[in-house]
Amino acid sequence: MRRLMLGLTLIAAALILSLPQFKSRQAPGGLFPGTDTVRLYLHREDKIKTLPLEDYLVGVVAAEMPAEFPEEALKAQAVAARTYAVKRLTAGGVANPEHPGADL
Repeated sequence: MRRLMLGLTLIAAALILSLPQFKSRQAPGGLFPGTDTVRLYLHREDKIKTLPLEDYLVGVVAAEMPAEFPEEALKAQAVAARTYAVKRLTAGGVANPEHPGADL
């Protein structure tokens, strides 16, 4: 019975402490350190631009599918784009040999 009460108490504490992240609907900052900005290579301008990850995701989703698509499909595309970007940004990610200095 003590284990059950301790477990429930720990779960409740974890939920209470994570409420701010749920309200903001963003991943906690410490979850993927160094992934708040991306260095994007712009082919037309032949330069690297640094921008917030969230702005990059908005552009990717808008470029990949029309806004008229169902909301859940747009969300799924955003998750796929974020996963791709974070994988390239985190330690051990994929290098960009064609455009050194650019993440994506």
